Amino acid sequence: MANPTNLTCAQAAQAYLEAKTAPAKAKLAKFIAAKAETSSRVRWERLHNAIEDGDTARIEYRAATDAAGRKAALAKFDDAPAKPKASKPKAKAKAKPAKQAEAGAMDALASALDGLDADALAAFLTAYVAKRNA
Repeated sequence: MANPTNLTCAQAAQAYLEAKTAPAKAKLAKFIAAKAETSSRVRWERLHNAIEDGDTARIEYRAATDAAGRKAALAKFDDAPAKPKASKPKAKAKAKPAKQAEAGAMDALASALDGLDADALAAFLTAYVAKRNA
């Protein structure tokens, strides 16, 4: 690799992988960094980040020119923990003892009202409605 000037991203990645000396790698890394700054393509930035991180699996992925090569490179990626999916907040459970106590009080009231005759029940309901409306 004499002078890295008109390389594609895959060619630059392959040249970086094949570079034998540190100065050659540094020259290619500098070319890739400059290309990442000026290019609107995300692939150059990702290649640059992979080089900075020393992530050879991702560099190999960028160097792959066919689907089989990309698949092989993907198999080498470190399995990063997946982000947990955002879930809907769960409704808080209501306290059962209070519900049972309320149901018990309602049952007691219903059985007390069952014991009343029709006139007493009508008088109770009239008094109750008047109290609620007041």
